[in-house]
Amino acid sequence: MCMILDLRGSLLRGVIVIRNLILFMKELDRACADLVWRSQFPSSVVKHIPTNSSDHAVLIIDTDNTRPSFRAKHHQFRFEAAWASFADCEHVVRAGWNSWSGASQSPLLSKHKVCAAHLLAWNSVKNANPITQQIRQKGQALAHIRSRPLSVATKSEESRIHGEMELLLSQEEVYWKQRGNAHWLREGDRNTISFHNRASVRRRANDISRIKNGEGQWLEKEDEIRSHIEAYFCDIFRSRNPSEEELEKGTKAISAWVPDQMLQDLALPFTAEDVSKALAQMAPLKSPGPDIYKIASKAIANRIKPWLDIIISPCQAAFVPGRLITDNFFLAFEVNHYLKTKRWGEKGHMALKLDIRKAYDKKEERNGRLLGVAVCRQAPQVSHLLFADDTLIFCQASVDAALCILEVLEFFGRAAGQEINFDKSSVLFSKNTVPVLREGIQNTLQVRVEGGHDLYIGLPSVVGKTRRSVFQSIPDRVWNRISGWNERNLSQADKEVLIKAVAQAIPTYAMGWFRLPFSLIKELQSMIANFWWHTGEAWKIHWISWQRMCIPKPQGGLGFRDLQAFNLGRLAKQVWRILSFPDRLLSKVLRAKYFPDGKVLSATCGRNPSFTWRSMHSAIGIVRGGFLWRICSRRSVQVWQDPWLPRPYSFHVLSTPTTNSRHLRVCDLVDATSRE
Repeated sequence: MCMILDLRGSLLRGVIVIRNLILFMKELDRACADLVWRSQFPSSVVKHIPTNSSDHAVLIIDTDNTRPSFRAKHHQFRFEAAWASFADCEHVVRAGWNSWSGASQSPLLSKHKVCAAHLLAWNSVKNANPITQQIRQKGQALAHIRSRPLSVATKSEESRIHGEMELLLSQEEVYWKQRGNAHWLREGDRNTISFHNRASVRRRANDISRIKNGEGQWLEKEDEIRSHIEAYFCDIFRSRNPSEEELEKGTKAISAWVPDQMLQDLALPFTAEDVSKALAQMAPLKSPGPDIYKIASKAIANRIKPWLDIIISPCQAAFVPGRLITDNFFLAFEVNHYLKTKRWGEKGHMALKLDIRKAYDKKEERNGRLLGVAVCRQAPQVSHLLFADDTLIFCQASVDAALCILEVLEFFGRAAGQEINFDKSSVLFSKNTVPVLREGIQNTLQVRVEGGHDLYIGLPSVVGKTRRSVFQSIPDRVWNRISGWNERNLSQADKEVLIKAVAQAIPTYAMGWFRLPFSLIKELQSMIANFWWHTGEAWKIHWISWQRMCIPKPQGGLGFRDLQAFNLGRLAKQVWRILSFPDRLLSKVLRAKYFPDGKVLSATCGRNPSFTWRSMHSAIGIVRGGFLWRICSRRSVQVWQDPWLPRPYSFHVLSTPTTNSRHLRVCDLVDATSRE
């Protein structure tokens, strides 16, 4: 199979003018080579010499580019996953760990360095010959032993050599898999070619040849690149040094509340079990680093996690057990839908999306000057939704509210050392907000972008009538993922894993809140089916229909997802979440607008529904079909109306109710004394 790589260089982009209005930039000139050529000339680069008479350029391939690459001065030690397959690896680690003795401010780092030195010395002796050469030698020995007359001795020798070769092949696979960084691959055959290609691409992608500074100038010298990167990150992470008065003023705005039990739990010393639990939560090929900061942070997070639901505001949905960040997205979509359709009333409303540099934030209302937005009269007000640098503030559209927001943000910036980038922030006004007031608020906030927010937490915050164009990025991402040059090197087993772990996982996030158009789902399924049957440069016939391929493996299929059914299943989970957590902010808002009686399973689509509620409403029938009340102490279950009988096909009572028993409850059928 031909494995062609694009040689990196300063690509010349041609300019095409259409109707004197639109400019398209196209990559006209490039050079390609296969993997063998690239391995022979690893430092080759492509240079473009532009001409005045054409958009095309002369290509010069420099095979001896001796410019030193920008790499770390000191090589960082990394544990090879293939070492774990050797029986004596553990003994080497123990010997290196116990061999250090002395006084040091950081004995852990000292032991780490000694262990690393022992492992590197052991590896140089253990693997004196390259693993590919060892595999070739074992293959030759295996062919030689098979050419000899069959006997008990030759058969035993063949089994021994075959086992050693299998171990070498496994080590080679782990070696290239670790460098290929293919996290999606969990099973499949030993496709070391695919891992080798990924490693080659990652190596070139991680090589920094030049960098553009803030003034648009290209820096190519190593010292200049190092200085610029260091200055950039120092500017981001350097403290703004807030005064003690500002810090004290900021902490007073936060109510102090720590229960005694929480204080006792947090004050307990960390044990070996805490460290082991934190280590088990890391990925298999990840490392906590020489300073074990990841272990410490995970152990502290595990200690605080059970108390987050009590001390964190309902408007913050991230990192809290039992909460989902997608709840904030649903709330944002509902409020934005309300603003887009609100045409009447004296007072308008607005939604301000802030772009906050650095980490997380907290905002407080000041003396009731910031009033949130309620999607209907009975719904609770939503004033702000927080997650990382995606922050939404909802309030009445007024200059006084804008001044209050500026006051809070300025105070927050001084105390927390974070900055608001108003150039990237945006504001959305309701339809009934007059133009003069809009202009005044924009001038006050210095926000120039008006008309809504394209994305919030990675999803569109407003969906119009042209829904297909809104979600077109999903099939584009899937196609870019499965049509890459490296995916052409995959076997059928690898393709199966890639489809299940990557291609069908890309639309999962959007399917949790939107019912995707049927035509888009058909395009995704057709795209995945073509990828499955495509081999090399030829397109094979689809011998099996997509419906049969979605059948589970025990029943004769391949276990691929039926995306239409999966979409409805994801939406049904959101319906079940509303049933399971009725006290969440999202459940309260939806209940007030769409099902005031509290029965989501009998809710209608309602008047002027949002697209997210339309999508969720389409999955209510799935939950209703399998929903059954478990009779415990609940006294509101109706005998005739509610499903409560564990019987097949129907959970309802089949007999006809009489006039007197029409509103009979299940608890009325149970004797209060004997419970029978």
